[in-house]
Amino acid sequence: MYFLKNQKTRELALQIMYSCKISKITNIKLKIKEFQLINPKILKNINLYYLYKILNGIKKNKKYIRQKIYSSLTFKETYIGKIEFFILNIAIYELKINRKIPYKIIINESIKLAKKFGFNNSYKLINNILDKIYNN
Repeated sequence: MYFLKNQKTRELALQIMYSCKISKITNIKLKIKEFQLINPKILKNINLYYLYKILNGIKKNKKYIRQKIYSSLTFKETYIGKIEFFILNIAIYELKINRKIPYKIIINESIKLAKKFGFNNSYKLINNILDKIYNN
């Protein structure tokens, strides 16, 4: 159950980050309440503490995370979609800042998110970038 909660928590974190970008609302609590109004059961399988930890951790370490992402892109990868960018934010936060989750789980979860929410084959880009970041 714990694993499922963290997986659903990452999905909601991704959705909230994307929604914040689109609506230009940066208040995390307000955005979570908005999601609850739309779907009252949305927090049922969510680790709310971890959700806030991810979102606030990414917000605090924004420059560091962006630097990691952009320094790992090759010439061919000059553009990265918003969904993929936010998936990488979550993964880099867990990989480099939180450091409580094994690398293979982070990669696996990121690939699942990319397959579910990202563009076709974006999981390959996510995997490639995370491998570079992990190995450096």
